[in-house]
Amino acid sequence: MFVWKTSVAQAVLGCILFSIVCLELAIAHDGVRYVNAEWKRPEQNQEGSHSCVAKRLADNSEEVACSTEVKFRQKPPAEYASKIKKAKEKMRQLESQYDDCQVENDRKDRLMQIQANLTDTIHRLVTDSDIQALRSSWATLTAGPDGRNVFGNNFVLWMLKTIPNMRERFEKFNAHQSDEALKNDNEFVKQVKLIVGGLQSFIDNLENPGQLQATIERLAAIHLKMRPSIGAGYFGPLQNNIHDFIEDTLKVGADDAAPKSWTRLLTAFNDVLNSYANYYIGLSDTDKVALQSSWRKLTTGAEGKRNAGVKLVLWMFNNVPNMRDRFTKFNAHKSDEALKTDAEFLKQVDAIIGGFETLINNVNDADLLLNRLESLADEHLEKKPAISSNYFGPLQKKIQLFIEGALRVGSDSDEARAWTHLVGALNKVIKDHAIHNLGLSDVDREALVSSWNQLTGRAGGSRNAGTNLVLWMLENVPNMRDRFTKFNARQSDDNLRKDTEFVKQVDLITGGLESMIDNVNNPILLHDAMVRLADAHMNLKPRVGLEYFSPLQRHIHSYIEKALGVSADSAAPRAWTDLLTAFNNVLKDRTFLRIVSSDDKKALHSSWNTLVTQAGDKQRAGTKLVLWMFDNVPNMRDRFTKFNAHSSDEALRKDTEFIKQVDVIVGGIESMINNVDDGDHFQAAVERLVDVHLHMSPSVGLEYFGALQQNIRSYMQRELRVTADSAEARAWTHLFVTFNEFLADHTTQNIGLSVTDRKVLDRTWKQLISSGKQEAGIKFVLW
Repeated sequence: MFVWKTSVAQAVLGCILFSIVCLELAIAHDGVRYVNAEWKRPEQNQEGSHSCVAKRLADNSEEVACSTEVKFRQKPPAEYASKIKKAKEKMRQLESQYDDCQVENDRKDRLMQIQANLTDTIHRLVTDSDIQALRSSWATLTAGPDGRNVFGNNFVLWMLKTIPNMRERFEKFNAHQSDEALKNDNEFVKQVKLIVGGLQSFIDNLENPGQLQATIERLAAIHLKMRPSIGAGYFGPLQNNIHDFIEDTLKVGADDAAPKSWTRLLTAFNDVLNSYANYYIGLSDTDKVALQSSWRKLTTGAEGKRNAGVKLVLWMFNNVPNMRDRFTKFNAHKSDEALKTDAEFLKQVDAIIGGFETLINNVNDADLLLNRLESLADEHLEKKPAISSNYFGPLQKKIQLFIEGALRVGSDSDEARAWTHLVGALNKVIKDHAIHNLGLSDVDREALVSSWNQLTGRAGGSRNAGTNLVLWMLENVPNMRDRFTKFNARQSDDNLRKDTEFVKQVDLITGGLESMIDNVNNPILLHDAMVRLADAHMNLKPRVGLEYFSPLQRHIHSYIEKALGVSADSAAPRAWTDLLTAFNNVLKDRTFLRIVSSDDKKALHSSWNTLVTQAGDKQRAGTKLVLWMFDNVPNMRDRFTKFNAHSSDEALRKDTEFIKQVDVIVGGIESMINNVDDGDHFQAAVERLVDVHLHMSPSVGLEYFGALQQNIRSYMQRELRVTADSAEARAWTHLFVTFNEFLADHTTQNIGLSVTDRKVLDRTWKQLISSGKQEAGIKFVLW
């Protein structure tokens, strides 16, 4: 029997011209090494071969075909289920890396052309006379012993008054404070220093055209990568009004060289900003024309937009995997004809086609288009569970098929390419925001990859780098040495390096780290890797949880600082801290989900069915539960304003508003029970309910659900006639324990205190009151 392994390199036979970066990513890292290692069979007497054939083409690219053949005696297929799953995951990762490389190569070609054009623009706008005026005016603006700070304060305060919506853009300080209060706000002071530093970098490089262009490009990129981006919506008004600030501050007229030179400098900056925004979006002028013309054709007629939307969404149902299962407000598995008359389906159609319309309407305004892309991305990522590139990736790959059919054009037409690029632009923003939502910035991602390469390079390979890290962990993570049973973790470092079981453990830990670092630019694969690692540690006996990973998160920066010889405030230590923070958030959530066991899940399904059957239907079952809650959850009756919760039970059963509330509560309970067998969907259902209650005014928090958790057992005992230690009573208690863990966590997040904040507050409070609370209070009040 022969088993053929089909790889991306084998399946995709075409003209592949990688950049050096992509070559390292997709070939050197995951090519032959992957084939030899991942498909090496455990059986004895196996035979096999691996070969690649490369043919150079006329354009100097290469057509590469690779194949691996392994002959072996087959064991029962079930034994290979895990290996097959891992291989599929690796294939998915390789395919994603290959697609990303192709896109990145296209983007680099466009960037080189953009930079060449911008060189001419900057030289044309910033003349020698402008340079002289900028230098002399900057010297005057920042003159004096504290000149830069005075200028910075005045300039930023002027911008807050002049640039629309700028005050709302700042999150780290209240930009609506008085000017005097702002000048004393540490976060405002930091922002002023950053802005003045940016301007200073322009002035310092005025006479070095190449460096000036690089500085402008760097600052433009920084602002466009912020969340949300800062584009022409802010810098356009600044360009239009800067002359007023310069004239007033320097007491010069509008015809003076200084205000003109500052306007021209900001015009150059905005040209770069606009060019980079277009570059990030990835739409050419041809794409924009094709999108607008194809949109008119698609939506022609009285009901054109609705009809186009219906066709598109029905096509998506058949071409985007699992999309039908994503909708809960209508049955997406109905026939097409039935869906066309479904009001909820049509609402969804209008929302989807409306999203595309807002993109098409703004294709010629890079700033507005980027803003709309970001808004759409965030809307989809905020849903529970998030709608991410697991949906938009397949849509990007296949959308040209819909356009070809709907417009009767070829696959190489401008229209087909333009729609692929538009969905690709949305998918890229979704990917970037999804990773950002995990807690990793662009700087973090670059620093993680580069620092890991440095660590492995200096150590002489991944295993050696992993060994160094694990030996440090044994010294710095409390009780970690006691956790291992297959080797003596208290041996000397030299002996550990020779211990086979220790080396195996190093390989596992290193593999886990690399599964995250290899995927830092792919949110789905990164999150999958984190979930896999979290579950693997939770499945160990005894489990390995936050009691180990929290200290690792707190101290990893010191290892990176020492190993790389970098400072505490450099990118690499922060990146590793952020990576482990993101992992610990996933680990924490998976820990909460483990509270509900497999037995609990069965008991929840069966007991809810029993409650509904006994009552006659869901609404009656919900009514009984809510009336019981009124008597057993303190102050719950006072929480409702749309009906009198102090009415008699009989009166409440007839109250329309009360029944509406019952239906809402039943819907929430069912959303958890119906998804309890799927970890991701269960978590999404719980978090959705948590956020709904916390966003109420006033919020509904642990003061209600804590009591419900404590008392729900007695309700189940009474209704199901079971004992306090029965499976049903335990299951419902565990369900609300899980809910309350997420509720407490989200409450803390909403307050804005991190785990570190809370620990520091607790520690410092104890220090402050070491001589007594009253003494501490007197010192504080006198201060």
